[in-house]
Amino acid sequence: MMNALHGAYGAPNTPLPEKPLHQWAPDISAAYLLCCREEAAAAQRGSRPDAVLIRILGYLLRFCPPLGLASLVMEINSSAGNHERLVSLGQYWKDAFLGVWKRNHSTPAPASHPTRGSVTITADAVSQLLTAGPIDYTQSKRLALTRHANCCAFSGMYDLKAPEWDAAKHPRRAQLELCHVWPQGLVRFEDRDTVEHDDKLAWNGTCLAVLSWFMGDNTAADVLHHFNGDNVHDLRNVFIATKELHGLFDDMCICLEARAEANMYTLKQVVGGALDHQLIDKILDMNSPYPNIPAVSPEFLALHRACAIVAHLSGAGELLEKEERDREPDNRHELPAGGGTQSREWDLLRHQLGSISVH
Repeated sequence: MMNALHGAYGAPNTPLPEKPLHQWAPDISAAYLLCCREEAAAAQRGSRPDAVLIRILGYLLRFCPPLGLASLVMEINSSAGNHERLVSLGQYWKDAFLGVWKRNHSTPAPASHPTRGSVTITADAVSQLLTAGPIDYTQSKRLALTRHANCCAFSGMYDLKAPEWDAAKHPRRAQLELCHVWPQGLVRFEDRDTVEHDDKLAWNGTCLAVLSWFMGDNTAADVLHHFNGDNVHDLRNVFIATKELHGLFDDMCICLEARAEANMYTLKQVVGGALDHQLIDKILDMNSPYPNIPAVSPEFLALHRACAIVAHLSGAGELLEKEERDREPDNRHELPAGGGTQSREWDLLRHQLGSISVH
C-alpha cells in the first residue's frame, strides 16, 4: 500500500515526461513533443504561469480519453511553436474544461483563444433547450441510497438517517450526501432576465462544447441531454458518500481508477494525505444489484479521474484555487476574476461567441 503522504500519480507541478506514449499516432506524439519543448523554454525564461498552461496541454494528451483530443492535437500542431498561441490554448482548456470540475459554482474569466473546427454550442441553443429533467434531487438520492445499500460508496459507513441499522454489520454511521460526477449547476438557472444569466449561458455554452468532444456528441441537444435541468441527478451521474469524501471528490483530491472487471474501481488519492490509510487503494464494487437502477457511468468517472490528474500534475489546480480565492466575496459565485460583465475578458468572450454556431 502506498504512503499516505504521497499522491498516486506524482507531485504537483511535475514537468512533462520527455517521451511520448508508445501507442500514440504520429500527430499526437508531435503535439506532445511540441508541448515539452515550449514548457522547457517557458521554465528557462522563469515564466512559471506559462509553463503550467503549456503543461496542461501535454498532460491532457497523456491522460484524457482519445475521443475528445482530436481538436486539441490539431490546435497544438498548428501553433507551429507560436508560444503566445500555445499559452492561450492552455488558458482556454484550463478555464473551459478543468475549471468545470474545480469551480462549479462560479464563472471564470474567459480565455482569449477558443479551439476551432468542432461542435460549439451557443448561448441561444443552451437557452432554447433548457427543460426540467426527469428525476429530481430527492428521488435521485433515495434511489442511490438503495443502490449502495444505505452506505457510503467509498468508506462503507452506514447512513445515520436510515430507519434500519445492524450495528454488528455496520458499526460506524455518518450523514451521507448525494455526490455528482458532473458538477451541479452547469446548465441550470433560476432567473433568466438578468445580464448575469446571459453571461453564464454564454460561458456554459463554451464549456459544454469542450465536454461534448469527450462524450461523442455533435449537437447541442445531444450534449445538453447529460446536463440539462435535473438531468444532472441521473443515476449514472451520482453516488453516495460522507460529507468529507464528497468534498475530496469534488475538489479532485481523490478519484476512481477502473479495474478490469466491470464497475470495479480502486480508490486513489491524487493529493497526498487526502485519505486515511485504510481507504488508500481500496477496491470498490460500484455495480448495481437492481436492474432498474443503473451503475455510475464508467465514462464519467474516467473523465473525472483524468481531469483530477491533469489539474494536479500540471499545477492548474493551484491556479484555479488561487483565482477562486482572489474573487471578491460578494461576487464569488457569479462574476469572473477579471472584473465582471464590463470587463475586457467578457468582451473577448462575447466576440468569440459571436463567430461560432451549432453544427
